[in-house]
Amino acid sequence: MIGKISKTGSFKNLIEYLDKEDAVVLGTNMYGQGSRELTAEFMAIRDLNPGIKQPVLHASLSLLPGESLTDEQFRSACETWMEKMGFDLAQNQYLIVRHKDTEHEHAHIAINRIDMVSGFVVVDSFERYRSQEIIRDLEHNYGLEPVSYTHLTLPTSDLV
Repeated sequence: MIGKISKTGSFKNLIEYLDKEDAVVLGTNMYGQGSRELTAEFMAIRDLNPGIKQPVLHASLSLLPGESLTDEQFRSACETWMEKMGFDLAQNQYLIVRHKDTEHEHAHIAINRIDMVSGFVVVDSFERYRSQEIIRDLEHNYGLEPVSYTHLTLPTSDLV
């Protein structure tokens, strides 16, 4: 499994990207339906801590070509990833969307880094390292092939 994490300031752009024709919502704790309502809901919580420049965490979890998980397994894996990354599924808004537009199965996670009860931001120290450890556990738990650098298509200059 390959995990990617990015942060941004725009809920609108991410929600519009996730809203593809073949998209399947695997899980959420939000009430909104459609891009406009979901964006407004995310923004209402963002206003609890307007000083945060990048309140949006966008993560994607991708399987290797040929690997497969059911929707329920993918939802569970994404929720486990979020919880182990320090997000509270009852207090951080999230949306899990599965896309089927590439040769490898993958799910996107849109998370509001701002806690909707306290207004504080979830700590992101060493998040990429923590994410990789969690992904190794998920690979083991779901019987997926462990991903090594040989599976990644990075230019050799990036492997320093």
